[in-house]
Amino acid sequence: MGVAGANGSGKSTLLRCLAGLLRQDHGSVNWIQDAGDPTDFDLRRDTGYAAPYIQLYKDLTCRENLDFLRAPFESVAGDMLAYGALFNELGIGEKLDVLYKSLSSGQQQRVKIIASILNDPVVLFLDEPGTNLDVRGVEFIKNVVHERKKRNRLTIIASNDPSELEWCDTVLNIENNK
Repeated sequence: MGVAGANGSGKSTLLRCLAGLLRQDHGSVNWIQDAGDPTDFDLRRDTGYAAPYIQLYKDLTCRENLDFLRAPFESVAGDMLAYGALFNELGIGEKLDVLYKSLSSGQQQRVKIIASILNDPVVLFLDEPGTNLDVRGVEFIKNVVHERKKRNRLTIIASNDPSELEWCDTVLNIENNK
């Protein structure tokens, strides 16, 4: 599903509210799973979120960041092969054990995308996912979206990029009436 709209229309705010990262001023967000109302832990485990404005720990390596983000959900943190395969696929295989702060903005965006899909989330939120990415990075995201669709996983993309919105079956257009 895509979310489109003018700058300032609320695309990012909507995604943050849906993901439980921001409390809405009015209205409500209700998530229902097979077993009923999910806990906050269930939501964090079952959702992934990536956005260019999200920051990881600059003084940790990429692997350490991913281990830290994955640890609450698994008894064994970071699988070197899984991380390495994703990093290689994105063309940054040699960056796994370097400090996050030493990466370019495009390389940092790649790590954020990897972090968002580590736990194979049921719902993946991507806010302007192609920001700072080259063709290879955008192609990776496109492939992630298509593979998730095949497995009946929901991906919600907030973007004004027509090529990113083409990946979506449905696009919600938000108008800012302020």
